[in-house]
Amino acid sequence: MDPVGGRQLNFGGGGPGGTSGLVVVSGQVGPQVARLVFVPVEGTKAIDVPLLPAPRPGSGPVYAPGHLPLPPSAYDPTPSGHLEDRRVDGARNFAIAVTRTDHALLLAYDAAGHLIADGGEKLRMG
Repeated sequence: MDPVGGRQLNFGGGGPGGTSGLVVVSGQVGPQVARLVFVPVEGTKAIDVPLLPAPRPGSGPVYAPGHLPLPPSAYDPTPSGHLEDRRVDGARNFAIAVTRTDHALLLAYDAAGHLIADGGEKLRMG
């Protein structure tokens, strides 16, 4: 999600399947997105993509249950400069694993059912 540009859909991944045969597409949707769907090939049935709550701005790191943070020795002590927290309240995360994305669509809809973001071109380009 790009709070500056106002995009409601931002993700990475896509393209032809890798050596495992699966492509992982993960990203974020903005607060205006009520429904995200993946369409494997134009003209086929849309698949609803689950949207998971993203960490709120100012919150610390989130760890999956049973997974602890890295030990302090694993962190690089070199200062990286000023960090800017650009997370947006209401943003949600998603991730899907698919076999191919070169003919797929990723569509975001608002609560009224209007299409507000189309990630198809980016998805197909990888």
